[in-house]
Amino acid sequence: MVGRWISGGDEALAVVRLLAYAAGAFQGNVDYQRELSLWTNAPGESRGEGELGLAWDDLFSAGLGAVGLATSRTRIPDESVLAARIERESLLVVSSRGDESLDHIRAGEAVEQAWLEATSAGLAASIMTQPLHLEEVRDALAVRLGLSTVPQALMRFGHPAEATPGNRRGQP
Repeated sequence: MVGRWISGGDEALAVVRLLAYAAGAFQGNVDYQRELSLWTNAPGESRGEGELGLAWDDLFSAGLGAVGLATSRTRIPDESVLAARIERESLLVVSSRGDESLDHIRAGEAVEQAWLEATSAGLAASIMTQPLHLEEVRDALAVRLGLSTVPQALMRFGHPAEATPGNRRGQP
């Protein structure tokens, strides 16, 4: 596994443009939107015991930067604002030498290890893989960063936000 940190404004802007491209592509993909709607809960919708699915409001409050998912209503952030955020944060590209099942498993293990290390140091982490499901995004990211490996995940690291009332991440 290879980890590559995004550094500097040019790299941050390149990543943002690829994320925005992916969001636009997913917003226009009817099959993707149908699948996404099957595992998200619309406002006021209850799926019963256990509330399966992602809460619809969470997609809009956190948006692209948090999970890399794009509904037809997700607002794509301004490129310069998102690039500035990425430049201030720590964004890691996890990549593998190949793109077979074993490579995916090893990438998952590397993500798990990085996540555990971060949380043991008091940091928060989030992961995005959805944009990398588009081959053109993955290939462009590898070219832009000079990687000879296959990007498998993007990991954001930073200090956790303070829990506020109604913030489900702050609740047990």
